[in-house]
Amino acid sequence: MRGLCSCAAATVAAAVALAGCGGSSVQRPPGGAALFSQNCSKCHSLIGNESLHREGGDLAGYELSPTVLAQFSREMPVRRPLRADQLTAIVAYVYAAERAAR
Repeated sequence: MRGLCSCAAATVAAAVALAGCGGSSVQRPPGGAALFSQNCSKCHSLIGNESLHREGGDLAGYELSPTVLAQFSREMPVRRPLRADQLTAIVAYVYAAERAAR
């Protein structure tokens, strides 16, 4: 009986492990930090000072509302237009960085 229980437990563990192994082709969309890095970091930093001397300046020193950040983000030159969910993620990330820098 003990061997049967061990075998069953091993089978269940293997099935659970295999179920989580790359079977899904759905990828989680990048978060605000990754999107900022890909789309904004060439011109802006978020470190709380101007030591990087980026053309657009450091954004952590500002106290902008999410609405104002979204408006400014829509006007920024990017390689390709951002989708609404990407813009929302970037605004949330920058807003959190601004608040943390205070």
